[in-house]
Amino acid sequence: CNEFDAKRLLQVPRKVTSLFALACGSLVVNVQTCRVKLVASLQSKTAANLLETKIAIWEKTRNNN
Repeated sequence: CNEFDAKRLLQVPRKVTSLFALACGSLVVNVQTCRVKLVASLQSKTAANLLETKIAIWEKTRNNN
Protein backbone atom coordinates (compact mmCIF):
# COMPACT_ATOMS: atom_id res chain seq x y z
CA CYS A 1 0.00 0.00 0.00
CA ASN A 2 1.61 3.25 -1.03
CA GLU A 3 1.08 6.66 0.53
CA PHE A 4 -1.26 7.86 -2.26
CA ASP A 5 -3.59 4.87 -1.81
CA ALA A 6 -3.64 5.35 1.97
CA LYS A 7 -4.62 9.02 1.63
CA ARG A 8 -7.31 8.14 -0.88
CA LEU A 9 -8.71 5.48 1.43
CA LEU A 10 -8.83 7.95 4.30
CA GLN A 11 -10.82 10.40 2.18
CA VAL A 12 -13.52 7.87 1.32
CA PRO A 13 -15.22 7.92 4.73
CA ARG A 14 -15.23 11.73 4.67
CA LYS A 15 -16.82 11.76 1.24
CA VAL A 16 -19.37 9.15 2.25
CA THR A 17 -20.13 11.06 5.44
CA SER A 18 -20.48 14.30 3.48
CA LEU A 19 -22.80 12.69 0.96
CA PHE A 20 -24.83 11.18 3.79
CA ALA A 21 -25.05 14.59 5.50
CA LEU A 22 -26.15 16.20 2.24
CA ALA A 23 -28.78 13.51 1.69
CA CYS A 24 -30.09 13.94 5.24
CA GLY A 25 -30.14 17.70 4.87
CA SER A 26 -32.02 17.41 1.61
CA LEU A 27 -34.51 15.04 3.20
CA VAL A 28 -35.12 17.44 6.09
CA VAL A 29 -35.70 20.33 3.69
CA ASN A 30 -38.13 18.22 1.64
CA VAL A 31 -40.06 17.17 4.75
CA GLN A 32 -40.29 20.79 5.93
CA THR A 33 -41.48 21.91 2.50
CA CYS A 34 -44.12 19.18 2.44
CA ARG A 35 -45.25 20.15 5.94
CA VAL A 36 -45.62 23.80 4.95
CA LYS A 37 -47.63 22.84 1.86
CA LEU A 38 -49.80 20.46 3.90
CA VAL A 39 -50.54 23.12 6.52
CA ALA A 40 -51.41 25.67 3.83
CA SER A 41 -53.69 23.17 2.12
CA LEU A 42 -55.44 22.27 5.36
CA GLN A 43 -55.90 25.95 6.23
CA SER A 44 -57.49 26.73 2.88
CA LYS A 45 -59.76 23.67 3.08
CA THR A 46 -60.81 24.62 6.60
CA ALA A 47 -61.53 28.18 5.49
CA ALA A 48 -63.57 26.91 2.53
CA ASN A 49 -65.57 24.56 4.76
CA LEU A 50 -66.24 27.35 7.26
CA LEU A 51 -67.40 29.65 4.47
CA GLU A 52 -69.72 26.96 3.09
CA THR A 53 -71.19 26.44 6.56
CA LYS A 54 -71.74 30.18 7.04
CA ILE A 55 -73.44 30.43 3.65
CA ALA A 56 -75.66 27.44 4.41
CA ILE A 57 -76.70 28.94 7.77
CA TRP A 58 -77.29 32.34 6.18
CA GLU A 59 -79.46 30.81 3.42
CA LYS A 60 -81.43 28.73 5.92
CA THR A 61 -81.99 31.78 8.15
CA ARG A 62 -82.98 33.92 5.17
CA ASN A 63 -85.45 31.30 3.89
CA ASN A 64 -87.09 30.92 7.31
CA ASN A 65 -87.89 34.66 7.53
